[in-house]
Parts: sequence; structure tokens; C-alpha cells
Amino acid sequence: MLFHVPTFPNPDLVVRVAQHPTEVQLANALVFRNYVAQGYWQDDRGQLDCNRFLHLPTRHVFVATDKSVLLGTASIILDSPHGLPADAFRHDATENLRAEGETLAEISAFAIDKDRPHASSLVHFLVAFIFQYSFYYAAVDRFVVVCTPRHARFYERGYGFQRVRQAAFYDYVKVQAQMLTVNLPWVYESTKSHYQYEDPSCNFFRFMYRDEHPCMHFPPRGAMRRSRQIDWSAYAAHRLVAV
Repeated sequence: MLFHVPTFPNPDLVVRVAQHPTEVQLANALVFRNYVAQGYWQDDRGQLDCNRFLHLPTRHVFVATDKSVLLGTASIILDSPHGLPADAFRHDATENLRAEGETLAEISAFAIDKDRPHASSLVHFLVAFIFQYSFYYAAVDRFVVVCTPRHARFYERGYGFQRVRQAAFYDYVKVQAQMLTVNLPWVYESTKSHYQYEDPSCNFFRFMYRDEHPCMHFPPRGAMRRSRQIDWSAYAAHRLVAV
């Protein structure tokens, strides 16, 4: 299934790293509202305070804004001695991935303001920002994500994630959940082959991994740990790891 480069009718849309604690608090509040509405959490804001992963220095928070209005948010949590949220769900699986020696991170706290239109386009913008920021700026090689089985199908079809183990009950959100993973160099090569004949100006592959879209405001180039001119094919050949 081929995707098209998403469009957003409002030119004021910006996707970027959260810039100050107030933005992080607003992002946390959006996550809280969505999780409560979907029945994952009880309506107790103390859960925000006691969730240690929301307050770790290894968490990078991203926001999508329309001027001063928060439309969506997502985070990555870099693996560290503090661990990952997924450890509480599939510790054996995360340990197996760590053993491969890749730089590992978890996508977490993903929330969209559902009262706003164009939610599906906004998801693509956020994931493209996550992929590019994580590979070029945070030197991440592999992601894990834990989500509902329904959302797992979207991660598979849209972004090349693969399932890890079977779905199981996840106490953190009180529902059946599925863990997935993706190797960024591998999915780069895989996606490129599907879009090789597409017009570069509307190529979903380039949007996800290569191009700096005007709506995506990345940190300064001096903060990059990998060049955008990196030979992904050569890197993938050295870093390809089986699930």
C-alpha cells in the first residue's frame, strides 16, 4: 500500500521539539486526556506525577502546534540504565533487542487532539519528525512501541513495524497490547524500493526519511549526530538486525 505525502491546509502548522517546561506540561495534559477518554487511565492526574518515564532526561518531547494551539504530541524515550516503559510489558523481548547492540528507543505518549480536523495527516507529520530527528539527531537505530492491536496494524502498514511476540494484557493501560519494533536503516531501504518511481516532489519515502518539510522545524544542524548525506544503504548493510 502506497501513501501520499500528507497535506495540512493551515500553513501555521509546525512540528518541533518542545521548547520549555510549559509545553511539556501541555503535552502531558493532552496525553492524560486521551488516555482517560480511551479508558487506559483513571481520571487521576497523580498518574502524571508518578510516571517516572515522563520526567526522565532521556525523554524527548515533540509537539505539533497551530500558532499557540497544541494539536498533537509524541515522545521518544532513549534506552538507558533507567530502562524503557516496554520493559514492564515484554522485558525478555527488549533484552533480546539490547543484546544486538543497536541504539534503542521507545515511541511513547502519542496523542492527537481529536477535536481538530486532519488527524491522520497530523500523525504522518509527527512520525516523519520522530524518524528524522531520532536517526539524524539522536542516533537511534531501532524503535519499539507498545499499542493496541488495532493501532499495531497501522504501524505495520504505514511505517514498516514488525510484531514482537503475541498480544497480551498490559497492566499499564489495562487492555490487550502488542509490542512492535522497526529497524530504521532496514525500513529506509525497504520503503525506498516501493517509492523509487514516484515523483520526488510528492514522494512519501522522501517525506518520511530524507526531506526537511517546511512544517518540520528541526534543531540546528550543529546538533546533528549523523549527516543527512549518510549512505543509508551502506549503514543498513552493517546494522541490519533480525527481529
